[in-house]
Amino acid sequence: GCSRWAGIGVQLAREYATARLSAAEHLKEAWEDALGMVRDTPLTAPLRCLGNNTRLSLHLARSVARLSGDTWRDLLRINRERREHVHLVDRESSRR
Repeated sequence: GCSRWAGIGVQLAREYATARLSAAEHLKEAWEDALGMVRDTPLTAPLRCLGNNTRLSLHLARSVARLSGDTWRDLLRINRERREHVHLVDRESSRR
């Protein structure tokens, strides 16, 4: 019942927080890399930043996709457990 929904809510909140943290880390890394590139090679920095940001964006997309897959598997597991529980309760109530 409600506890299962609460469990789903907690799981989704945890996954959301992880995704936000991952995005913040990628943004910080991109910013620090860009500053270093501008200081080291100001003329080629825009192209180097573009390449670096593309690399970091792809890495972030893979991280979010992996996290989404984990969340999806968790939700499928929770739903399977819910169905098994309902089936067990129905079976027990039909015996009475």
